[in-house]
Amino acid sequence: MSFTVYPYYLDQNYLPVYLYTDTGRIATDFIAAFPELDGVGGMSVANLKTDLIDKVAANFRPSYFLSVALKYYKNTQNIDDLPAGDDASKLNFADFNAEANPCTFTINSGAAPLTDLEKAQLDYIFGFTDRLMNFFSFEFSCDDTEILDTQGNQVLGNLSILGMQTSYNLFQLPNAEIASFKDRLTQYVNFANMKGIVFGNQIYRNLFYSGISQGIWYPIAGNKVLDKYNIKNLIRYNNQSDATKGLLLLRWLYGAVADYDTLLAIATQIQLSPNLDPKTFIPANIDIGTLSKKISIDLVNKTPYYWVDQNNVLAAVLGRFIPSLGGGGVGGRGRADNVDENDFIWSGNEIIGYAIGLPLNKQNAILLFSDDHGFSAANTPFFASKSRENLIDAEDKKLYGVIKNKPTPNIDKPLSAHRPIFYFKKFKGGDTKRKNLPRDGYPPPRNFNSPLKNFKFIEDDKNPLRLPDKKMKGSEVKAGTTGVTLNHQQSMERENAGTVMGKFLYNKKFKKDDSGDNVKTEYNAYFAANYQTDPSSSLPATDFTNYVAQKDPNLKSKVLDIYPKATPYLKQMVVPKGGANALRVVTDQEWCHLYGHGDGGPDIAENFVSGSKHCNTEQLAIETGQRKRKIDGLTAKITAYMLPARTVWYSGSSSEDSQDAKVDPANLKEFPLPLAHVIRYKVYKDKNLVFEHWYDAQSQSFDYNEFLILEEFVDYTTSVMGDPSKYEYNASLISRFLERLFRDCAKVDPPIDCSNATFTSFKAFPAGYKAAKQGKKADPNAIKTYVTTAPGKTIYDQFKFDDNETKMILSDKIPEPINATFQKLIKKLNA
Repeated sequence: MSFTVYPYYLDQNYLPVYLYTDTGRIATDFIAAFPELDGVGGMSVANLKTDLIDKVAANFRPSYFLSVALKYYKNTQNIDDLPAGDDASKLNFADFNAEANPCTFTINSGAAPLTDLEKAQLDYIFGFTDRLMNFFSFEFSCDDTEILDTQGNQVLGNLSILGMQTSYNLFQLPNAEIASFKDRLTQYVNFANMKGIVFGNQIYRNLFYSGISQGIWYPIAGNKVLDKYNIKNLIRYNNQSDATKGLLLLRWLYGAVADYDTLLAIATQIQLSPNLDPKTFIPANIDIGTLSKKISIDLVNKTPYYWVDQNNVLAAVLGRFIPSLGGGGVGGRGRADNVDENDFIWSGNEIIGYAIGLPLNKQNAILLFSDDHGFSAANTPFFASKSRENLIDAEDKKLYGVIKNKPTPNIDKPLSAHRPIFYFKKFKGGDTKRKNLPRDGYPPPRNFNSPLKNFKFIEDDKNPLRLPDKKMKGSEVKAGTTGVTLNHQQSMERENAGTVMGKFLYNKKFKKDDSGDNVKTEYNAYFAANYQTDPSSSLPATDFTNYVAQKDPNLKSKVLDIYPKATPYLKQMVVPKGGANALRVVTDQEWCHLYGHGDGGPDIAENFVSGSKHCNTEQLAIETGQRKRKIDGLTAKITAYMLPARTVWYSGSSSEDSQDAKVDPANLKEFPLPLAHVIRYKVYKDKNLVFEHWYDAQSQSFDYNEFLILEEFVDYTTSVMGDPSKYEYNASLISRFLERLFRDCAKVDPPIDCSNATFTSFKAFPAGYKAAKQGKKADPNAIKTYVTTAPGKTIYDQFKFDDNETKMILSDKIPEPINATFQKLIKKLNA
């Protein structure tokens, strides 16, 4: 018996295309899937065919994909997923030989270990590599014949190759029970030396796993499946057969049964004799009862990883399952928290949730009504429709969060709030590693779920404190206006924000008469107390926040002493130099553009506030959504409400320190130290408010599902009130929904049959939409024309949209046969 691994992908008709069939066609489809590659570093269809597709067709090595990712990275500036310092300090790596066996990815750096910037750059490169590799799925066969289970269904027909990011996360796990798996992992890729990462670079060292059938192991002999081990069920064993299977998997996991043929032989015995005494394969000196208690502990989140060895024999090892996100190069994917850090559930509009990629088997709102479920509601956006009825009754005022003991303005009471997606999460804890700070978990997200609550205040029961605000773009934003125009393009080359802020703030004085210390003097004192090195000319946002927390008397007297619960993100921690505790921020801080750089926002001090990385990622989701369709007439107001730290005095010039001395002190302007607490983002279309979102400027979590939900909501709200943008958004949503539906139906085991002629026009819709989207360059109304005339209109009109203010697609009005197929898929994925 000879086993083989065949790479393939599904084309636009959801048919498999195997890597060895037509490499020219595959190269064309590959670059269509990754259009950002075209033209970068000389890459083209012909170049990728020669340097990638032809090579992996002969020898599927991850190093070839890494070479493409490196070429893209080296030749690309202003990468959103990387810190601003990347352009000036690209990751310095030696010439990488993708043909070597083994091959080493060597990083030339004086830092030991790698700096935070270098870690981010490496994470981006590996994430992008994973995305490129995940273009292909993999099918295992025996003597060129499908491997079938006892019902005649194919298994191991839809596997994924283990990605670099996931491999690194698995390598870092401290779990003793996966030592055997990690030994095999290092043959594939070895991270023992982060400055010299070694790739096995042989196809028999590649590792594959199933994301669809995660936690299921099939004992296979030839092209036949002997049995099915569902680890999730074995953990809760309720009969002797399941307990015996669980014990066998434990022995396999620990490496005690290392030979795969021996493992198959024991599995065959259990299949033939379900009540087989486990003492037949467990030594007498091991207590069965004690070992059995570990089944429910050590088998959690375990899954098999497969490969075909040098002798063309199927092999597998049991290890931890960590879902791969493929981080690099996709908007905020590389920035947001990994979703696998959390347990999460969601509910709401099924079409929208499914179209953006939320898993159907996590759509479960039952737990929400329990008092001890442990989940916290995320700050997902909502659409509030309002009446002209004002808040008059005192109870109404309390209900909507109006500050007590303050004059109450006439505020419209919302009739209803439409939240397309509800999302709830909780940190897994244990040995789960967080991608972003804080590493040990996070408090429940701050939820701004009242459309009328005045979040401009820090409040307790008696003393509300109004926070100073900072609006984007300075004088251009005035009361009663709808903000600045969103240009959907960068205003200039990006400057390092830390350099901009250091240049601006260091020489500023706290007193208008130019007496006393300047910022730099105080900052140097802070730095000396925290570090053993000298400060640079740049001003990192994290150090700025720590400096304000430790040194600013206004912040201490107005907030820290009076409202101790208002700043949970500031904690007493050991300083980096050791020996002392001081108030420090628990997150990575970033200089956040109020007016986004990608929308034309300048890199000037007036446009920056210090906020958490999570906050900046949340704003990136908003910015990504509003740029999707490049809609004319969009304007925005972004306001940061800052902690009441001291102010400095300046001339009004954005960048030139020398201007301060030339201005009469009486004409100097105040500049509050920009440490943000809350941010409010409003988008207008033709002067009508279409989107409003409050978010925590110091949030400690924001995962990629939250990013997708917010990005989609902004795209929806900025599009559906206009023409032709409403057709573009709706067609995009329907296309994404159908495309994922047919792809998932082809992937599940066994596949859901969608070959009936009634599906033909539905399958054709995504391709037609994409062709119309390409046609927008010549005809701005191309997508509208596609969905208002045949053949697109035939499908478009079968999906229904709400007639009220929201214009939202109705998830309970899905056309047949799509609805029946969708429900069948949901049932299968939740089985």
